[in-house]
Amino acid sequence: MKSFLNVAVQFVCLYQVSGYSNGSPSCDLKKPGHGRQPLGAEEAAQAGYKITSVEEQQNNWKVTISGPNFIGILINANSTGEWISFDGNLFKMMKLGGNCVTHRTKLPSNNVDDGDDHDDDDSNEDDHEEDDDTNSGIFSWLKSFFSQTQVKNTIDRRSQQVESSFSFIFQGTNRETPNFNVIIVESYSKYYTGIKI
Repeated sequence: MKSFLNVAVQFVCLYQVSGYSNGSPSCDLKKPGHGRQPLGAEEAAQAGYKITSVEEQQNNWKVTISGPNFIGILINANSTGEWISFDGNLFKMMKLGGNCVTHRTKLPSNNVDDGDDHDDDDSNEDDHEEDDDTNSGIFSWLKSFFSQTQVKNTIDRRSQQVESSFSFIFQGTNRETPNFNVIIVESYSKYYTGIKI
């Protein structure tokens, strides 16, 4: 019984620091629960991120986020309305704590082969690990998820500057210009908050 309790406590601790690979838990999130201190809007602009909001039709606003590869986002509308157009395979709409869209899973790199069937390093080391109880289940998945993210981001920065770009349509319910709060997650430990458009 004592060992079961020990395993349960470790799992809860790992779950809490593992981040939000399935998107934000609510729209009113101020910063992700992982990584370092957040960077702000000025640092996001310096890093090359561009966020625009353009009225395409009456009360329909196209919000576009583009820039260096990123793995997650949260866009919360501070206005009444509805998110009416976005890639439902990559993003989901939520009403918990606001009116937002967030990633469903880690976002893919644009223009990059995401296949994991080749080795990106030049070493002759065997990439297979021994199967044992310490690298099974959730622990193995967490290790794989975060190491793949770090490797892909490193490769992307070394080769060409990979750009990501995603657009969303927000339909306002009145004629006022909507405001949006944005969080961009570049990597597990690097993200930008406090971005207002």
